[in-house]
Amino acid sequence: MSGMNWRRVHYEARSLRFGTANVADEKDALGRDRAAQWLAQAERRPRVSDPYYRTSHWLKLRAAALKRDRNTCTVPGCHQRATYVDHIVPRKQGGADALHNLRSLCAMHDNQIRQDASGKRRSGGILRGCHADGSPVDPNHPWHKA
Repeated sequence: MSGMNWRRVHYEARSLRFGTANVADEKDALGRDRAAQWLAQAERRPRVSDPYYRTSHWLKLRAAALKRDRNTCTVPGCHQRATYVDHIVPRKQGGADALHNLRSLCAMHDNQIRQDASGKRRSGGILRGCHADGSPVDPNHPWHKA
């Protein structure tokens, strides 16, 4: 797709999305196909609700947190590769955008604590890990009951 006019592709994608396409000849049909592909790819990309997470400041903080934690999940007993960086005190609750308020998490632990649509954290914001032998850290876990 080299030599492609991305401005035109973007225009075509917008016209497809908003129903304002006014293209008649076959030459423009190719542009519409490219625009449809671009639009489909754009809709598959993950959406970030807070624009802060697209800034260079956040990207640098995220990289620093991952480096500090050696790209490993910080939940006790979990030694999985960390791919997410989470605020310990959420931004919506006044948590700082600073390294001391960030922790690196693997996908499983990030899904355990992720906020739902209402902004409340799952599992009350508590991450429960496991020991090196795989037994749960939480003393109230059913495995610990005789």
